[in-house]
Amino acid sequence: MITISGYLTQAKLAQALQQLVPDGWLGHEVAVTGSRHRWDMAYQRGGNITVVEYDGDEHYRHSLKIKVDRVKNESARTQGSRVVRFPYWVQLDSTTLWHYFRFEAEIEQSFPHGFITTKLFPASFCELGIERFRTELSALPAVVRNDVVASLRERVEEHGLQFVLPSSWRASSPTRIRYHRLVSSRQHAGPGPAGPDIPEPSLAERARTLASLGRIGSLSTHSRKFPGFPFGSMMPYAVDQHGRPAFFISSMAMHTQNLREDPRASLLIMQPDVSGDPR
Repeated sequence: MITISGYLTQAKLAQALQQLVPDGWLGHEVAVTGSRHRWDMAYQRGGNITVVEYDGDEHYRHSLKIKVDRVKNESARTQGSRVVRFPYWVQLDSTTLWHYFRFEAEIEQSFPHGFITTKLFPASFCELGIERFRTELSALPAVVRNDVVASLRERVEEHGLQFVLPSSWRASSPTRIRYHRLVSSRQHAGPGPAGPDIPEPSLAERARTLASLGRIGSLSTHSRKFPGFPFGSMMPYAVDQHGRPAFFISSMAMHTQNLREDPRASLLIMQPDVSGDPR
């Protein structure tokens, strides 16, 4: 049992992870080989290194900070490390522990997810921060996402729509979703007035988020040896700052030979919590 008292902080997150991997704990302010950047914390498990950053509000408000974050992510993944960025508006419980770290453990904590005591809402985020928040929110387990959305609804009622949500979310959009569709009926009983709208991420944003969460996919090219059939194999990849997958493939590899004859290819990436072999 891991107990977290009050609002989650970087120190509390580090303490919890250290309890989970005492022998694999690599410490604080950890540097990745080949990079001048440091990470808040890191641990090793099963021969794989995971670097962790506890992202405060500045990671959503400052565009240059977001630029540095992307460079750090790419550098760490290129070196084979798994990257976890834990946002300040989410708490650590058994659900988020599995979602972000793939650990199963019982966590006792009473502080709710979302924007509870902080005064820095999405209305304060820069454009890149808004996009990041939206994709991260969409990727969360439903029970956590609902809590975050419920907290935003409460802050809107407390402070007003324009002070909580960015103007782009208040505009009419065909791809929007309503708060009352996300918030559990147990949290807000009765129909009540319709809450403010949050736009759904586009398919492109969802694809970029999925690609950034993984490190290995199944690459398929058109077989030269067996025309009309795919040739597939597991392939590690990294994503650039635009979310595009990049590969390092030998010129002698079968994929390279296939691509020289037919440039068409596909990459299968599965969500980290989906079991099974993508092959």
